[in-house]
Amino acid sequence: MRLVLAVLVLCACGGAQPVAVENRGGTASAGCYVPARIELEARRYANVDKGDPDFDVWTAWRVGIQLSDRGEKPKGTMAMVGDHITWTFDVVGKLDAAKCALELWTPKEHEGFDVRFDVHANTGTIRSIDDVWVLGPPFPTNRP
Repeated sequence: MRLVLAVLVLCACGGAQPVAVENRGGTASAGCYVPARIELEARRYANVDKGDPDFDVWTAWRVGIQLSDRGEKPKGTMAMVGDHITWTFDVVGKLDAAKCALELWTPKEHEGFDVRFDVHANTGTIRSIDDVWVLGPPFPTNRP
């Protein structure tokens, strides 16, 4: 009964008055944290010819990136699994901390792979000479 009366009194008096609140949790950061391990689903589009009927056909893959150095010049290992294939590559790259964009490539491969990854959105692409992998989810409605 007292609770109901207290609520009625607060409502009749316009509610609680605004007060200043001290922030004791520190400041929020909009920095770019790159995890040491990134695991993603991927869609492999194995056809680069837009005129081919299978141009929009994709297969499911998994991609794992393990970074031993996550600074401005990251390096590590990338594993790609799908279509009964398992690949592992050494990767090096660069980090654009302002955009939180990670760019990696495979320096030891004759026909290398280029990875573009938006760390905040958790999306990106991997490109080779013949294929495109879209990283996510979320996945775009249309292939790149």
